[in-house]
Order: sequence, then structure tokens, then C-alpha cells
Amino acid sequence: MVMLPNDKLAAAAADPSSARRWVRRNVAAYYPATQIHAVAVGNEVFEEAKNLTGQLVPAMSNVHDALVKLGLDGAVKVSTPIAFTALQESWPPSAGRFRDDIARSVMKPMIDFLERTGSYLTVNAYPFFAYAEEPDKISLDYALGNSNATGVRDPVTGLVYHSLLDAQLDATYFAMEKLGTSRSSARGPKSVAPAAHVSESGWPSGGKPKRGGRPRPRPRGGGRRLELEQAGGEAASVANAQAYNNYLIKRVLSGDTGTPYHPDADMDVYIFSLFNENQKGDGADDVEQHFGLFYPNRTKVYEFDFRGGALVASWCVANASAGDARLQAALEYACGHGADCGAIQPGAPCFEPDTRLAHASYAFNSYYQRNGRAKAACDFDGAAYVVYHEPAGTCDPNVSWCVANAAAGDARLLAALNYACANGADCGAIQPGGACFEPNTVVAHASYAFNSYYQRKGRGSGTCDFAGAGSVVYHAPKIIGKCVLPSKAWIQETTTVKSRGFKTSSV
Repeated sequence: MVMLPNDKLAAAAADPSSARRWVRRNVAAYYPATQIHAVAVGNEVFEEAKNLTGQLVPAMSNVHDALVKLGLDGAVKVSTPIAFTALQESWPPSAGRFRDDIARSVMKPMIDFLERTGSYLTVNAYPFFAYAEEPDKISLDYALGNSNATGVRDPVTGLVYHSLLDAQLDATYFAMEKLGTSRSSARGPKSVAPAAHVSESGWPSGGKPKRGGRPRPRPRGGGRRLELEQAGGEAASVANAQAYNNYLIKRVLSGDTGTPYHPDADMDVYIFSLFNENQKGDGADDVEQHFGLFYPNRTKVYEFDFRGGALVASWCVANASAGDARLQAALEYACGHGADCGAIQPGAPCFEPDTRLAHASYAFNSYYQRNGRAKAACDFDGAAYVVYHEPAGTCDPNVSWCVANAAAGDARLLAALNYACANGADCGAIQPGGACFEPNTVVAHASYAFNSYYQRKGRGSGTCDFAGAGSVVYHAPKIIGKCVLPSKAWIQETTTVKSRGFKTSSV
């Protein structure tokens, strides 16, 4: 989704030729090589550029007309992300309605436009801020979408909500329907609104919310109000951010995308954000700097998997402050109650380092993983705790391999290959005439070099990273002799390399 920024909105609204120039330069020039499916006209205009509110729909119309003239309107839709504060009421969801100052003047013509062009409304929905505003009225499990959340019933419709995000989406649907639409409904006499997609959602891993920051939902009113910074600061944690964003990923990948009011609805979500951003908000302790999935150095803030793998990875490690006596007692308990402790016996793959702390961490983690990563399985009377980053030096006694990631591209793979060959990998076999020279592709040679480096470094944590160019696999890749090769599909997608030009003295 490509955004026409707020500072370009007035020109796009006033001058169709300006909108056409922008579309040519920012959409048509890159489509279809780049997968562009929508244009976002402005962002949270009602909050960030209130003086442009009246020009929003005309700008959207002109951008759409430009797409029509270029024959792109079927593939590229036009919308605008609105802050959830555009709703005057959001609880119960059936009471959802837009603010009086924008409902008829802006939202009604916008919804008509979205219907007419086959597009959808985009809303920035943040259960975190709703919870931070009213932690005395909203449970954390409900805000996170946890499976153990107690359902909350809409007293008007009788629908039960187990997720605050679902409630926010349905409140948006009800708000649109209250303005009336031009289509009839298969459900009955009520109107049918365009789809609501989530243009931003996420949860911070640290910091505190500051007054005057990101637009937040209006409180439901009444009762005791807790301090925003205190409540939000407690909720902004790595564990909660991991839980919420993995909940979003799991919802989409599982196909469980409907809401109580629209059970057949799709869920289209953009997670905010890719990286932590050190120039946002008001200082390093502002939650605005802590929404990223990655740190700026490209390491994950916590584990997640967009491909549908293990969505909530965690480990149990020994607490050094517990002391040797408590660690030994807990280690013996773990080994006697299901942990696989054979790998930490003398001569076994994980015996080194031969310290009580290292052996206890191995035993505790084995017990924890075998008990389904239940929280109670990593306590040991305070001798252990759960972490969400793989601990340095984690020993995996299972056989594993390191293979090249074809998506990294030939340039990055070649740079990483040269590094591996210059820092201990045995790359003689991938030289011309060598046993593993064929297939002569960057990805095949990189896989061989990466795996040689990985195995020689004892399969240590981080030795199969190569700045994202390598990946550990636990099922044997294609092997010819001692040659570790990527899958056939990967080989077919790469180009044959006529001259590798390794920059190492040993090759």
C-alpha cells in the first residue's frame, strides 16, 4: 500500500493533473514489478491534518480517476487510514458511531466512494491504547486476544467478544452502517458496509505512553481512572508484544478472520511496525519508539513467524542468583521428571561447558519444552525464568544444517560466502573440478560454505545467520556425498555463476 502523504493531499484534491502526476510517479512507474494493491490517501487526517478534512474525499476521487485513466483501478484500490478516534462511541460495538463533526460531512461521502469503487475502509486499531486508558475496565487477556480471555457480551446484539480487536472492528462496521449504504443485505433490512481492513495494529515491547502522542480511543466514561503512564508502562512488555502480534499472525494464517458480527469477513492487517524507531515520540522511554518487530540492527525483538511455524518461541533458563545448591536440586528434579538429560552427561554433545548453570539451563529448558512451555514448568522455586530471545550458547543436541536463503539475493549470498570461506569454512570442494562444484550456482555454493562454517563452529547460536542470508534447518537438505544443497526449486531460481572470484587466500 503506497501512501500519498498529508502534505500532498491539498494539491491532489484541487488539481486532477497533480493527482495523475503523483500516481504515474509513485504507482504506475513501479507496477506490476512491485506488488501494489492500494493507495492510502493521507494518514489519520482527522487527527494529523484537521485543516484538510474537507479535501480528503475529493483527493481520493482524483487519485482513483488517475488510476482509471492508467487502467490500474481494477488492481489498485484507494482508501485512507483513519484513527480509531474517528469513532465517537465504540462500546458496545452495536453503539459504534462516527464523531458528529465528520459523520455526515466526510464519512458518508467516503463510504459511498468506497462502495462505488469496490474499495474498503482502513482503520488504525490499537487495543493497547484502549487498555492503557481503562485497565480497570478492560482485561489484559481480552486486549491481547489470548485464548483464555473471558467473553464480553454486547447487551444489544447478544454477541460475545473474546478479543478487543474484534470489538473495535465490529464497532467500525456498525458506525458505517448507521450512515446508510447503497447496497441491500443478505442478512435482512439493515445496510451493508464496505469491508474494514486494519492499516495499523501492534503492541509496544517497552516504554510508557505519553500524553499528546498517538490518537487514542475515547474512554467509555465513569469509574476510576488510572494513570495512563503507569498502566501503559506495565502493559508495554516484550511478552505482551509477542503475544499480541503472534495472535494477529495466527488469526490471519489460520483463516479464523471473521468477527462476531461479520463471521465471514476477511482480516487484512498491517503490523506496526517493522523496526523500533528512535526518532518517534518523546524520548527513549516513549512507547512510540518500541513498536518494532526488529531492533535497528535487524535482530528480532521477540520470536514470530509469518510462515505459520512455532508462533511463540520461548526458552527456560537457569537463574544464576539462585545459587549452586538450589540449581542442583532443581536440575535433579527436572532430570527425574521427564527432562532429557542424556546430552549433558560426560562426552555427550552438551556436556561442555561443564558448569552447574549451563547444565541446569539445559535440563530446565528440556523440561519446559516437553511440558508445552507452560508457565509453571519454568519456575523451579525461583531457580529459573522464561526468556523470549534464544539464549547465547544454547546447545541443541539434534543434528541440524545451515543452508543459504535464496531470497537474500546473489550479492548478499556472495558476500556471506566469502566471509565463511575466509573464516574457517572448508571451501575447496566448491572450486572448479571440486566434488561439490556442481550445481554451479551462488545459492548451492553458499549453502555448502555456510554449512561447513556452521558445523565447524559447533552449530553455535548465531553461526548460521550471515545477516539473514542463512537459515538453520532440522530436516536434512538434499545431500550428494558431503555436499549440502538447497532444494531443487531454489536451484532453478538461481543463475549459473561463471566466475566466482572468491576474495580469500585459501581458495
